[in-house]
Amino acid sequence: SRSSAIAPLLGAGIAVAGCRPAVTVAATPSASPSADATATRLPTRYLADRFAAAPVTATGDTLILYTDTGGGANMLWESTIRRLSLTVEQLVQGKDTVRLVRLPTLSSAAGIPLPQPYPPFGERFFVTAQGHDALARDGFLGRTWFADRVWVFDYPRQSLMLLTGSAPSGAAVHRVPLGFQTDSAGRRTTHFPRIRVAVDGD
Repeated sequence: SRSSAIAPLLGAGIAVAGCRPAVTVAATPSASPSADATATRLPTRYLADRFAAAPVTATGDTLILYTDTGGGANMLWESTIRRLSLTVEQLVQGKDTVRLVRLPTLSSAAGIPLPQPYPPFGERFFVTAQGHDALARDGFLGRTWFADRVWVFDYPRQSLMLLTGSAPSGAAVHRVPLGFQTDSAGRRTTHFPRIRVAVDGD
């Protein structure tokens, strides 16, 4: 479930607990979703065995945004801001000023969900210099984009799906618990997932 953040590692895909829909498809049988679950396949590019979100704007521009469940702030590069003529906002934080921007309106047929509205930037993207990486031509999607949602990374089918409804089920042998830092009320703080492993018995 979302609350226990269990990731079933299932035959053809990896489901991770962690919108604006694109193409809705039948949930992959290997992920064994519950009867009330709906899987939405998001527009992506599968590059070097990694997933980059590839939403299309209402004006027909495609964005290539690298996805990283352990990543920090959601970011758009300065070159992307200039290309799309996006409006930059200024946010003063102490003695520093950061530049933020919102995603442009996305196509209803090829959109992605916005980041969750968590501080410090909410749905806005941090503006920074270009990463010069084919996997992240236009920007980066990190922890608050994945937060509190259930995802299926299907590597054989090279697809990334967002599940709504109950999380997938699976045999205990295929389930790996993810750990999240929480506050005194049990709410997740950083939304960085972690996995405990034993190395040589330690």
